[in-house]
Amino acid sequence: MADLTKLITKLSPGLKSSLESAVGLSVKHKLKTVDEAAWIYTIIEDRDADFHTFLAGQGVDIDFALQEIDETIRKAGGQVPTQPTISGNLIELIKRTWLLASVDMSAAQLTPEMIVLGYLQPNN
Repeated sequence: MADLTKLITKLSPGLKSSLESAVGLSVKHKLKTVDEAAWIYTIIEDRDADFHTFLAGQGVDIDFALQEIDETIRKAGGQVPTQPTISGNLIELIKRTWLLASVDMSAAQLTPEMIVLGYLQPNN
């Protein structure tokens, strides 16, 4: 398994910040893990202009996407406060995206757009 600390160093500053926000969101909703939904929600919520331009160019209704993801997070919420851990699926998403970005795009850091591409890749 890849070292999470090393993977996090490959995130852009904005993605690192949104990952921290996803932890806070998971605590707020009493989730056991920080998963892709929480992270993608905070990435979109950060209102990065380039990322929002990318999403709009793809025909994504940003407000609708936030509402749908928020509903998913609320349904997954728990009753007992807990300190969430990073989900295995989220770690796999970062690994998959890093492989795609570094090999296919020769990127030095991951960006929000790359996370979306990584999310859409099959889990092989």
